[in-house]
Amino acid sequence: MHPDATQRDLAKALGISLGSTNFCVRALIDQGWVKVRNFRRSDNKRAYAYLLTPQGIEAKARITARFLQRKRTEYLGEVINIGSSFEISIGDTAATIAEVMGAEIEILTDEQRLRPEKSEVERLFADNRKAADLLGWRPAYGGLDGFRRGLEHTAAWFADPRHLALYKSDRYNL
Repeated sequence: MHPDATQRDLAKALGISLGSTNFCVRALIDQGWVKVRNFRRSDNKRAYAYLLTPQGIEAKARITARFLQRKRTEYLGEVINIGSSFEISIGDTAATIAEVMGAEIEILTDEQRLRPEKSEVERLFADNRKAADLLGWRPAYGGLDGFRRGLEHTAAWFADPRHLALYKSDRYNL
């Protein structure tokens, strides 16, 4: 990178967001691995020079890469799976929902939607250990009985007209 490169230039060259770049540059400054100098006489008052200190050039290169990866993870967050911690098929899930709601349903199978025979994925299963370790989270309803209780609570919630009025079925929300 050119010494006159901006954080925007750096973000573009690295293929990361400007916010992530700013967060990481500030972290490097806080560590003392990068010095910042403002060009007071410059017409562009937002012009800064980022100078590596001599001890930061070679010895810190690998440490910096690991540090930046940790900081990016901190900035972007981590992926944490949260699920039932037990295995249940989509068909069994649909059948349990129908049973809880007192509905008779017919489950149709579209052969094109089935997992290919030679798929590398045999099963999907949420492992909650990371959520437990990082967040102290545990499912309030465990196992198949807990899953059923959770469905009963959900169905009861939707059965209340006051709650249903709040539900936006015409929108996809996260």
